[in-house]
Amino acid sequence: MSRLRDFVEKSHLFIACCAALLSVQSFFITLNAMNWPAVALTFFATLAIYNLSVVSITFIRTSGDRLLRLHFEGDQLNVVVFLISIPAILSLLPGCSHLQALIFMAVSVMALFYMMPVKLNNNRLPGIRHHWLIKNILLSLIWSMATVLIPLAGDGNALLGGETIFVLARNFFFIYALTVIYDLRDLQTDAAAGMRTLAMVTGSSGAKLIALLSLMVFAVLAFADPLMEDGYKLPLIMSFLPAAAVVLLAGPARKRSYYLWAVDGMMALKALLVIMVH
Repeated sequence: MSRLRDFVEKSHLFIACCAALLSVQSFFITLNAMNWPAVALTFFATLAIYNLSVVSITFIRTSGDRLLRLHFEGDQLNVVVFLISIPAILSLLPGCSHLQALIFMAVSVMALFYMMPVKLNNNRLPGIRHHWLIKNILLSLIWSMATVLIPLAGDGNALLGGETIFVLARNFFFIYALTVIYDLRDLQTDAAAGMRTLAMVTGSSGAKLIALLSLMVFAVLAFADPLMEDGYKLPLIMSFLPAAAVVLLAGPARKRSYYLWAVDGMMALKALLVIMVH
């Protein structure tokens, strides 16, 4: 059982499932017809980008300034899962609308610039995740676009009108709270590496306060949404309570598994609560 758990954690299967569940939730809340290929695209794209984030694409230059070789560095499992995800993505893209493909490419570029998995002469290029103020905002935006705009941009769906804007905003504030708390996990390692994060600037209490305020905005948007069916409001507001508890219990002393299963798990819980009442 522990080997299976280690595989799920290291391969990022769980976080990819969270993304897929949030995509399903987007279809339900906006009352759009389910598009399973779009959900699958979100799943495999998340799988690819998260596995790529822990490996490096290395370019080695010769003395003549010509590229000598390109290869992947990192855990073999992450490289293999990333390479498996790419043909799956390429097989799904032809079935997407032009708008879905454009949004997918935009989100992919944003994600690549966020993590920047490229090494040049053994020096990793800095990504946007090294900018303490921007990183959480950009990561939340990437997740919101991937789980709302990509799925709902299919033919016939009203993308930037009505309920879609509310779903996008709620996902942003919910995920932003989780990204801020994630910085608490790496306080010591980030400090040792010379990185600044929001949690380092505001302190643990400040980071938790910001996360709770973001969750409160999420809950207000759920309660005040005039377009959402009333049956979906209660499960969304209910997800505020366990998410707030996870925020309050987070800290540098917590194991890494806490952040995967408890913090990331809040995204899955929010989606499942909606799916259960559909």
